[in-house]
Amino acid sequence: MKALAPKLGLAVAALASVLATGLPAANAQRGPGREEVVLLGSTRLSPLADSDRIRVNSCQDSDVQRVAAIRIRAAKHTSNIQQIQLTYANLNTDTIDLRYQIRPGDSTPWIDLAGRARCVREIRVIGSSGSIGLKKSTIEIYGMKR
Repeated sequence: MKALAPKLGLAVAALASVLATGLPAANAQRGPGREEVVLLGSTRLSPLADSDRIRVNSCQDSDVQRVAAIRIRAAKHTSNIQQIQLTYANLNTDTIDLRYQIRPGDSTPWIDLAGRARCVREIRVIGSSGSIGLKKSTIEIYGMKR
């Protein structure tokens, strides 16, 4: 019975992580079809129109950034996302118009990228915080590996 307690505690912690963030715990993240989900980066948006670049680690080091879909999650304060621009390792770019308002803890649906899984080098986010005053919103961008 004592051996069961630590395993039960881990299961409860994993469930609490899923319920609190809407995403699985870091070591067990899986997408809709059991694909692995990785955090590509995060940034903060100001209440006024803002643009920020997230540099993603090089794909030569690992294939972590080779993703087929992305999802944006508001970690802190409401975020208004107008557009994202993705730059791939081969320097091709995709511009995706979103116009999403994301509340804290919520996320966009998975957004499929053109073609097969691609190596993302940089992500440019255009948007603003939906907060009143000077509060900045924090967003996280996740990628789904296939």
